[in-house]
Parts: sequence; structure tokens; C-alpha cells
Amino acid sequence: MPQDVVLVSDKSIVHEAMGAFPELSQLLVELAELEPLIHGETADPIALERYSHLHSELHDASYESKQAQTKQMLAGLGFKQESFDTPVSSLSVGWKMRLILAKLLLQQADFYLFDEPTNHLDLIAKDWFAEFLCNASFWIYSCFP
Repeated sequence: MPQDVVLVSDKSIVHEAMGAFPELSQLLVELAELEPLIHGETADPIALERYSHLHSELHDASYESKQAQTKQMLAGLGFKQESFDTPVSSLSVGWKMRLILAKLLLQQADFYLFDEPTNHLDLIAKDWFAEFLCNASFWIYSCFP
């Protein structure tokens, strides 16, 4: 986890957090590129077939489950549901650090190395983070007291 904020993005909070799943991000980009080609009377049948295939791939990759997991992670770190569509560029440094932390945790790495990860967290988010780490499916050296 970086000590300084290195997050520059015009995406929404939830879309930036979903960047923790790069395989899904690429599918969503391609879907967005195909959308103009599949509407109307002159819809491209090849694009329509590819669009359908991409939706099948999203389903197979558990997109909806990962999106729900992302929203739950953001909520645990103090983001309000009504702010999920807010652009990242409008966030303060502290909230950007929370978003970076969410993306790291969503990656479900085998190993995390944190140096003062709670600097930008309020008490509620600190408690949630400690509980998350203690209940995570990976072994940790110690839990917060």
C-alpha cells in the first residue's frame, strides 16, 4: 500500500474499485465499445453475437458477485452507497487512500504488507478493517487488540 496517494481517475468510486478485477474491466470496456453497434435497425449481427458472448463471460466470471463484494468492501471502509457514483477526482486524499485500500483487499492476495494502513480511517472503519483482517481466509501474523 503506497504511503502517498497515487490515484488519479475520473471513474466513479465503484468502477475504480472494480479495477481490482482487471479481467472484468476489459470485458466491460469491450461491451461499452459494442453498444453503439448493436442498437437500431442496422445492428451489426457480428457485434450482437460478440456482445452476447461477453455477457456470458461476465456471468461466468461472477461479475454480479464481485460487484456486490466491491460495494460491501466500500461500505465497510465508510463509503456511503449514495456516493458510489461520485467521481474519484472529487475525493479528498484520505478517501482516495480508502479506495486504494479497498482495491488491494479485493484482490485477495496471498500476502499483504501494510505500513500504517489505518492512517486515513476513522474509528468505525478501523474497527471494520481489523475485523476483516481477523476473519480473512488468509493467515495473519496478529490481529489488532
